[in-house]
Amino acid sequence: MLFSFEEGPMLHHGQVVYVGQEYALNFAPSQYSDCYILIGYVEVGFRSYFDKRKRATHVHGYCGTPIRWHQQRLSVPEFRSGRLLLLDETIEDGENVRLEGPDMWGISYDPTTSWICFGETRSYADGIAVEFATNCGAILQANQLKALWVRPIFQ
Repeated sequence: MLFSFEEGPMLHHGQVVYVGQEYALNFAPSQYSDCYILIGYVEVGFRSYFDKRKRATHVHGYCGTPIRWHQQRLSVPEFRSGRLLLLDETIEDGENVRLEGPDMWGISYDPTTSWICFGETRSYADGIAVEFATNCGAILQANQLKALWVRPIFQ
């Protein structure tokens, strides 16, 4: 599955919230999405715009209890403000598509900063870090999604 980015202002502002009773992330205010890419049980919503390009709108879904996350000091990437694009034109509105390689989508958490990383925590010299919604970022390398970063408010 191919991804890209556009530099510029974020289109989606809000807040990621971790709801402890549900072991889930929510994004407030809720955002409309046409399709979803699943990383484990966490969904990245994408919306088609007038130019037919699908842009990420938010992150939500089940991610389990922090007790099971790998707690470590994380080196948070320097995110560029912009938009995360889904380039796969075969994904139709209403579809949920799981990313390949479920073993690589571990969850790491830094309790000192509240950042959560789904996927690879290492930095990429040739990677791109884009913040596509408030406290929601993606790491791309060679048009592949390598990591999803979120910084929720814990409830």
